[in-house]
Amino acid sequence: MELKTTDLRIGNRFNIKTRFGETELVTVWGISNYNSGHIIDEDYSAFGLDELIPITITEKQIVKLGFEKVENPNNIKLLDGLFHKNRNYNYDEVRFYKNGRIDFRIGSYKKANAIYKNDKRPKYVHQLQNLYFALTGSELVFSEA
Repeated sequence: MELKTTDLRIGNRFNIKTRFGETELVTVWGISNYNSGHIIDEDYSAFGLDELIPITITEKQIVKLGFEKVENPNNIKLLDGLFHKNRNYNYDEVRFYKNGRIDFRIGSYKKANAIYKNDKRPKYVHQLQNLYFALTGSELVFSEA
């Protein structure tokens, strides 16, 4: 995935490869369009856009974004994992299916609406963070726990 500065928001999480070849998690604290884009992290280190590695959405990442795993309602056979996040009487949900599909729904308990078109599902954590903020005005804060 080729990133542009317009794909990013302050608070997005990415991996980078260190000069020692290790993967390190960074938070975007600043964005500059200077010299084809620089990202500043919490240690005030600067990275180029080409150094950022998007984090694929997994069940582990969803939990780090504040969702809790819940029991499979009605024992849906195709469902591999179900996660909820309560937000002031609102009902946000992530469903992982056995065929690899991931569904995201944001809304009230009575009206949980899908938040994507079939070909536009978020694949990476930063995309979900951006979409969630655009729809709710709330941040999906990444927890290290």
